[in-house]
Amino acid sequence: MRIVILGLLFLVLATITPVGSEMGIMPGELAEIAKNENCAQLSDFYESKHGMINPPYVYGYLPGPKEKSAVFWCRNLTPGRPLYVLVFVFKQMEHELTKCPDRIEWENPPGGLSIYTDRRTTLDGFTYIDNPNRPVPPKVHLKYNGVLSENDGFEELFYCYKGKWIVKQLD
Repeated sequence: MRIVILGLLFLVLATITPVGSEMGIMPGELAEIAKNENCAQLSDFYESKHGMINPPYVYGYLPGPKEKSAVFWCRNLTPGRPLYVLVFVFKQMEHELTKCPDRIEWENPPGGLSIYTDRRTTLDGFTYIDNPNRPVPPKVHLKYNGVLSENDGFEELFYCYKGKWIVKQLD
């Protein structure tokens, strides 16, 4: 009986997060990449969410093994820059999608991420992130995966088009 009680006590103590330590929202390898990008995990990400569907990261952006690519949101630690960063991680560089910059600085609150694969979608309504006044050809269909960020009914679809990031905001 004493062993069972000691075992339960050990389990409880082992799961308590020390005061001041960052809550682990992302897998360790992505958290480490975030630190290298001068970013912090979104430790408060789930405070305003209902459930843990669509976390602030997703694996499998590129075709092939899912562990070869990932996308995640983090909080930008660089003063005077947009508050959030969408970071793209590639363990292989031979794909068209790797030609876009590997980070997007963003002001809007981050949402849960998923891979968008609907090839029927056209570029109608998209804008270039670096030049919103530049026209995007509306009748072109998505040829590759996009990244969908969903936050409380508001969606942003990020897509790499000819080496430039474009986005479509939906609500």
